[in-house]
Amino acid sequence: MTLLDHLFHTFQSHSSYNFLCDDEKFYTYGDLLESIGKIRRYIRESIAEEQKNVGILAGTDINTYATIFALWFEGKAYVPLLPTAPEDRNRTVVKEAGLSHVLASRQFKQDLPAIVVNTNTLPGEPLQEAPVEYDPSRIAYILFTSGTTGLPKGVQISLGNLSAFIDAMIDLGHEIHDTDRVLQMFELTFDFSVVSYVLPSYGGACIYTIPEGEVKFNYALDLLEEHHLTVLFLVPSVITYLQMYFDDINEPETRLCSFCGEALTLDITNRWQKCIPNARIINFYGPTEDTVFCSYYDVNADNQKNLNDVISVGRAMKNGDMFILNENSEEAKAEERGELCLAGPQLSPGYWNNPEKNAE
Repeated sequence: MTLLDHLFHTFQSHSSYNFLCDDEKFYTYGDLLESIGKIRRYIRESIAEEQKNVGILAGTDINTYATIFALWFEGKAYVPLLPTAPEDRNRTVVKEAGLSHVLASRQFKQDLPAIVVNTNTLPGEPLQEAPVEYDPSRIAYILFTSGTTGLPKGVQISLGNLSAFIDAMIDLGHEIHDTDRVLQMFELTFDFSVVSYVLPSYGGACIYTIPEGEVKFNYALDLLEEHHLTVLFLVPSVITYLQMYFDDINEPETRLCSFCGEALTLDITNRWQKCIPNARIINFYGPTEDTVFCSYYDVNADNQKNLNDVISVGRAMKNGDMFILNENSEEAKAEERGELCLAGPQLSPGYWNNPEKNAE
């Protein structure tokens, strides 16, 4: 069964299960399917077949996530735009990605060179068809870099990349089940968000988001304690902010805790482990170009490899390769410095419309 067929089947078979908790309001997979169906109908009737990239206004609500799946089920890729980003930045991304449409589940006042559509008011009956024919080379999403040293670069990730990533996560024993309650605290323009919504929805779990305007680490703690979350995806700075509360946190139901995006230090991790005593803690590493992350290190009492208190990034995930090349592009010898290089089925097909950077 392909990735998209699996998602579609999961949504149908879990229609009465909770998919999302947004601002303490729950939405089921049945609600998700209804939203997906209406958005799919609009995409099919109003966006040209050759227009493969479609913008979405990043949010935390059900229609934002429904838009992602609707685009995938209709053979298109999503390009997220932050409503809080400067207008010039969003205009640049729209132009660079060649977007004709931006799908938004809220009012958006920026003047963009694209048609902005409110997905909350779409008419018509929802489409209930299976996803269009699966092509692993088709792009699933394009994330644009900050552009601090020039024009933003669009990192393309294909459905095949994403499928390989999910396969590698499951191989690690990181499968998420329909009884899990999962934290999703990241903006959709940050690639860590992808695992926080794709892996739970793949398994029929419920994701818990943080409403806009809330202090993220405080709200995440509230969700953890009030809903006894079982799976956490965190950047290390979150527990740095939370350490003043460590003595009061005790969440034995948490079973998986994943870190990525920043250096993870051993001292604070060991202290955090006492707050989630039954959880498996994994330190992940990877650039956006290698589909979220590509290496892992299990952190436990018997496995604490570190350098100057910074925990190891570990070894390559399933099917991936990591190797060090010296300045002559030869494999580095032991203790020789070099550049970390990556290969495998998770590796991006390249930057959007950027042959020079791809050749490099």
